[in-house]
Amino acid sequence: LILTIGGVLTGAANAVRELVKERVIYQRERAVGLSRSAYLMSKVVVLGTITVAQAVVLTLIALAGVDLNAPGGKGVLMPPLIEITIAVALLSFTAMMLGLMISALVKKEEVTMPLLVLLAIVQVVFCGTLLKLYGVPVLEQVAWLAPSRWAMGAMGATLQLGRIVPGKLTQDPIYHHESGIWLVCIGALVALSVAYGLVVARLLRRQEPAVMRKQPRR
Repeated sequence: LILTIGGVLTGAANAVRELVKERVIYQRERAVGLSRSAYLMSKVVVLGTITVAQAVVLTLIALAGVDLNAPGGKGVLMPPLIEITIAVALLSFTAMMLGLMISALVKKEEVTMPLLVLLAIVQVVFCGTLLKLYGVPVLEQVAWLAPSRWAMGAMGATLQLGRIVPGKLTQDPIYHHESGIWLVCIGALVALSVAYGLVVARLLRRQEPAVMRKQPRR
């Protein structure tokens, strides 16, 4: 849970102010030919690299040398530490994309910090370790949109969380020690990142002058 919170805050905090603080500059540069896709990709690459590096360092500091108590000392596909590091890194990257989406949505930089706190709270609620999500209509489906749910699922599958922490919450099938479950969780994080990126591109387009929106997309 601590790694989940840290991953979300690391990623979202890196990006939540990035677009709103440059909005006037972006609109001016866009009017003289700046490519929207190039602008967005530059943010994704630079912020993504920083975010993933921070997430890897965070995970290694927290878990290096720790007995993770995975079944048989093995992960589902790779060593447990590597699988957990991948999950946290992808969680941070997805949270970074979500932060960019928030930054593209808001009109003032001052509102980003309260939204960052709200985002962290929502991710904690829907990660699956505080509330029963599996088998609960609506709540379970809403949790599918939370990156923390899938990251926690991937880490739980690596460690078979229900074996380490028995209880109703950890009997969720998402925590079964199976390669298919781990891959689905990782795939869901990738899919959410792509979806957030498409939304950001759409929001950037809507913020442009009407004359720019009529031009062929680049």
